[in-house]
Amino acid sequence: MCIRDSQCDMQLFNTVKVSSPIFNRSSHKVVSMMSNPSKSVILHLSFNESNDYFVCGTETGFSIYNSLPYIRTFEHFFNAGIAKIAISLESDIIALVGGGKCPRYPPNKAILWDSSRRKSANELTFKFNVKSLQLLRGYLIVALERNVYVYQMPELKVFQAVETCCNPLGLCAASSKGPLVIVCPAKNHGAIQAFNYGTATTAVHSVFDSSIAGLAIAHDGCLCAASSFDGRYIRIVSLATGGVVQQLYCGPNRAVMQHLNFDKSNKWLACSTDKDVIRIFFVTRSGVEVKKKGKEGYDVCLLYTSDAADDSLRVDLGGRRNIKKKKK
Repeated sequence: MCIRDSQCDMQLFNTVKVSSPIFNRSSHKVVSMMSNPSKSVILHLSFNESNDYFVCGTETGFSIYNSLPYIRTFEHFFNAGIAKIAISLESDIIALVGGGKCPRYPPNKAILWDSSRRKSANELTFKFNVKSLQLLRGYLIVALERNVYVYQMPELKVFQAVETCCNPLGLCAASSKGPLVIVCPAKNHGAIQAFNYGTATTAVHSVFDSSIAGLAIAHDGCLCAASSFDGRYIRIVSLATGGVVQQLYCGPNRAVMQHLNFDKSNKWLACSTDKDVIRIFFVTRSGVEVKKKGKEGYDVCLLYTSDAADDSLRVDLGGRRNIKKKKK
């Protein structure tokens, strides 16, 4: 791995700039997702650590939006693809990885891009392609297929290097409140490893007998959700005890898990799959470990949206509650 520094001032990481061009809402109006839909194919979509903003990478550049109200606060066009993005409220720096038909940057590089100067400030070069990255709480987290690297900002010092099992999706999650907790796949398939930076402890918890296809952590770092490789089951694990405290059933059909996220209150868990299905589960925080096995030991989702879904309740997430029974 090669780290190359530029002469650009990296002290931007240390301060929160209220006037940052990324998060300035005052001079923007509600806009469409893409300025030129005919040329902008979406390659990436994700939220920041507080879910207040989300970023959209396209074949031509990237945009940053305020979640509520829906306002575009920043955009930049490269006329080239950006496949992975990470932003943080703590700085003007944006982490970028190229992708698409015409990548702006090589897929094995993580670019630290200065939004105030609209140019690259630093970069990290790896032997293998970057699968995912996060920028939060003074750390840059980069996931490769078999490694996760944690860098301390702004010096870009390697704070921790972790080995994982084969992780082609770059699964890795970090808490946004309380002590920083990072979870990622362990060396053994079906297990996760959790690193608590507050207590300086590491733990490995077995979740499934086979590979994990989705991973999310509660904002306070107490719970972790992992989905099975076939997308049919989700288990919520207490990171304090390692026990499974809730099991969720997503339906009988195999599916590819695309997103898995807790809400801010950690009371709800949402997941989406390649079947055009969004399911929302209520998270019970009883702390009691689940001992039942089989389908009867799983909770079903409360709400979902999709004509292709197979549960008995459906909700229109556009604002109207539309409950229908499955036709026989």
